[in-house]
Parts: sequence; C-alpha cells; structure tokens
Amino acid sequence: MQKGGYRDRRVAELLRQEISKLAEFSIKDPRVSGAVIVKVNVTKDLSLARVYVRSMFEDNLDEVLEGLKSSTGFIISQLNKKIRIRKIPDLEFIKDDTIEVASRIEELIEEIHKSDERNN
Repeated sequence: MQKGGYRDRRVAELLRQEISKLAEFSIKDPRVSGAVIVKVNVTKDLSLARVYVRSMFEDNLDEVLEGLKSSTGFIISQLNKKIRIRKIPDLEFIKDDTIEVASRIEELIEEIHKSDERNN
C-alpha cells in the first residue's frame, strides 16, 4: 500500500487508470502492446510518478518499458487533457517484479522447511 495522504493516493490511482487506457487504446507504438500498469506511486509534492509495469508477454517487458518511455511526451499531453491538476508529474516507468520477489521468498521458505525436516 502506498504511504501518503488521500490526495496522493487519489492522484496515483487516477494516473494508473488513465495511463492504462492510453497504453491499451491510444499509444500507436507496437512495443507497448501487452503493457499492464500495475500501480503508480507519486511523491508527496506530486512532482514524480513511478509507474510500475508488467507485460502480458513476459519476454518483451524491456521493449514495453522502452515503448512507454519513448511515448512519455504523448502520455503527458493526453493526461493534461484528461486530469485536472496543476501539473502532471514526471513519469518514471519501472519494471514491476512483485511476482518474482514473492516466488523467491516462497522458495526460501520451502528450503527452510526442508532443512528443518532433515535435521529432525
């Protein structure tokens, strides 16, 4: 869960929804197809939005990120038209590795249980 105030969370969720729509319907760059906007975190002063991205096709996540980065100007111009805030935050697109981290934690827990069983 994102820390911060109600306004921060509201802006973050609004950005997530709008960027998701843009990625699915408006961005013409073929590298962006299959992009999934998982979450957005914004700084307290709303100057930066970290956009966490996954791909429906795991092998092209780097391409998806490059496509989104090259479309940043278009995304910001569209957000300016749709969202009524003083300034749209700068966008930073980041690979979402939540699933990989969770899998690794699960593997480590299993290893601990196996070693406990062997020692007893």
